[in-house]
Amino acid sequence: MHPLAPHIETRGLRKAFGDQPPVLDGLDLVVEPGRIIALLGASGCGKSTLLRLIAGTLPLSGGAILFNGEAQAERPETAFIFQDPVLLPWLDTLHNISLPLRLRGMAAHERREIATERACRVGLGEALGRYPDELSGGMRMRASLARALTFSPGLMLLDEPFGALDAITRNRLNEELLALHARERWTTFFVTHSVTEAVFLADRVVILGGSPARVVDVVEIAFAQARSASLRTQIAYQQAVAETTARLYAVLPA
Repeated sequence: MHPLAPHIETRGLRKAFGDQPPVLDGLDLVVEPGRIIALLGASGCGKSTLLRLIAGTLPLSGGAILFNGEAQAERPETAFIFQDPVLLPWLDTLHNISLPLRLRGMAAHERREIATERACRVGLGEALGRYPDELSGGMRMRASLARALTFSPGLMLLDEPFGALDAITRNRLNEELLALHARERWTTFFVTHSVTEAVFLADRVVILGGSPARVVDVVEIAFAQARSASLRTQIAYQQAVAETTARLYAVLPA
């Protein structure tokens, strides 16, 4: 378990933008340290907004977010990974990965050592001198993941990071993400529109619905966290996907 992986609880969470009707209201959720939570729901239901509230990049309109039982607690070191890897085109892979460390004032030799280790951890050890336009989509996303790992986060927030990738690359990155999580055990929130991805990755699938949105269903995923590609061929996995799909469609707007 990551020593700083937080226990997170939302109580009556509410978010509105200006005078518009709230996007989220009355959202209650409890997440234990080191768990992977997948968020499913219709487009625009507030999944990404929830991530930003947890990250602290948006202010709450009501309710509270508790970290380890404290509403005013300092947020743990947090990594936020988006669908776009957001790599700077004039920097090579090594310098893109080490950029957060540079912005924090770390010495060049230290950040090179850390960035090289994180790059090797995600399979980019041979690509440190390549620029973003020389990398495949999967490699760019690996670079984004390695960059997020440079400061050893306790909380990992992922907003459809693999949504634009082909199915084979997406599946491989799902497996690699789980392998990294097995080592670090961050508390993780993963937004996706893919039920198969949610069931493969998560300990728990949280379905948001309604207007304003709240938690309308929670699907517990019974598989152990140590998962491999072979899980996708098992009948139990396919049954879990079918059950989760049915429960999602039961709450989606007509």
